Amino acid sequence: MLAAGPRSVADDGTCLLVRPDEFEHRTYQLLRADVDGASHEVGALALETVRQIVARPDARLILARTHESLYLFRDGKKARFMPETRAQYIDCALATDTGWFIAAYCDALGSAHALAFGDASGRVGWTRECPEPIAAVGISADGSRIAMATTGGELEILDPMRQVQARVALGSPVTALCMGKTGCELVVGLQSGELVRVDSAGRLTWRMPISGIALSIAGGDHFERIAVGLRTSESGFGILILDSGGVCRWESPCAIEPRGAASSPSGRHFVFSFANGEARCVEWDPVVEPEAEAAPEQLVAARSLAAAGKLAEALHHGIAHLNAHPTDKDAAEWLLDLRDRLVSELCEQARAFKASGRPGAALESARAALAWAPTSAELFEITVRLKLAAERLRVTEARELASVGEFAVAHAIYVELLTADPFRTDLRSDLAALRVEWSRALVADAEVRLAHGLPEEALSLWRSAYQLHPTADLEARIRVAEIDRMLTSARHLYEADRMTEAAFQFRRILGLDPDHAEARRYLGYAEGRTSGGGLQDRFSRLE
Repeated sequence: MLAAGPRSVADDGTCLLVRPDEFEHRTYQLLRADVDGASHEVGALALETVRQIVARPDARLILARTHESLYLFRDGKKARFMPETRAQYIDCALATDTGWFIAAYCDALGSAHALAFGDASGRVGWTRECPEPIAAVGISADGSRIAMATTGGELEILDPMRQVQARVALGSPVTALCMGKTGCELVVGLQSGELVRVDSAGRLTWRMPISGIALSIAGGDHFERIAVGLRTSESGFGILILDSGGVCRWESPCAIEPRGAASSPSGRHFVFSFANGEARCVEWDPVVEPEAEAAPEQLVAARSLAAAGKLAEALHHGIAHLNAHPTDKDAAEWLLDLRDRLVSELCEQARAFKASGRPGAALESARAALAWAPTSAELFEITVRLKLAAERLRVTEARELASVGEFAVAHAIYVELLTADPFRTDLRSDLAALRVEWSRALVADAEVRLAHGLPEEALSLWRSAYQLHPTADLEARIRVAEIDRMLTSARHLYEADRMTEAAFQFRRILGLDPDHAEARRYLGYAEGRTSGGGLQDRFSRLE
């Protein structure tokens, strides 16, 4: 089951769900589910493997994202967005009121990143290059505001004319985000296990720890309540509902990953879709809304976790207590000491990892410490130095792998490093040199295959080498090999008295080499033995 986007639930509780067809390949059923659990099919989509779908509850407007394409379905009509652009799409969001949408994409190597804005007819409004990889995007229901979050934890809020209205440094990579009806506010999930509510001016309304990492977020027009699907551990998941102040009002653990969350405009009905194909509808009755968990219990839990050495979890519970009791000075002072202890432990871990020659692990510990003490200039400098050391180690690893012929693994490391920092010209030079060496190795392997009488394998290797480093010599070799292969096929067809098909192959050869004497001679023989002296069938039309 695929979630149909955060706004796929109507105020009466009916929702739109998407399910792969069990019998037809690359077909997706559109289901409308009622509050009582009944569902019926309202349509179908024919697409390659779908990664994400966002839609209106009435299914009249649907945005579908595959790995390399983006499609807009409006009243049953299908339009492909930017068909001339070769891209890998990362995320998309739909303004259900206006039909406008925003999409994040990158090039095949993941080195260039951009945003694209489209209207309800699928036309491109504008594109905007981004210096960092994009983690998530959002657009308000009326299309008046657009949000873009990067993997580095930076958030930008733009208007439909791509003018930046606010920039926010969140201090942790973004995992999910959702915008309200007018774009006045948005809620963001962070890798650090927190939810943040931000207004259109870039001010943080609140920052609340949750019991995991947010995978999907949905809220009503004005975030009266917020639904979150989250990962609580490596194999544990949960769903929860928070109020407008970020306080958890309801939580339920689950064994299956929640793939998506959706909310009605009023924030009364919520739908969670799961990886096993199930969907769960939650109706929130404000009359019987449960009370928040008693604050002292949060503090007791925090102290218990701290005694067990689980300082990060203790801090999350302690912060929840302070949000409910902001005047508890004793708890605030205890939490400050606890934070200092955690930062100190993480710094010790970073030093130990660095001493053992593991700068990557040291960098992770330093980043975790910086997330708890973001204003520490010393921690920031340590993190930068460790980042540079980890990059140097990875570059050394890539060079060593290339020197022993492990070109594919080395290539992947360079692409990973350039994705994180696309402006490293030295890495781009190393990658270019690696592609040349890899191409030469493939050419040498092709020569061996050719000497052993395996021309098809040699041709495949030449093609791969040409993709890595195109040269005139390789192009000529590939053309000759293609001609030889077609000539062999054409001779067999000729000998089998299949003159029409043989003539078609000989014509293909002459298209590549107009002076090929043997192909021209055989073509004359084949045409002479073909009734009517011409080739008016489907093969000649394919030329």
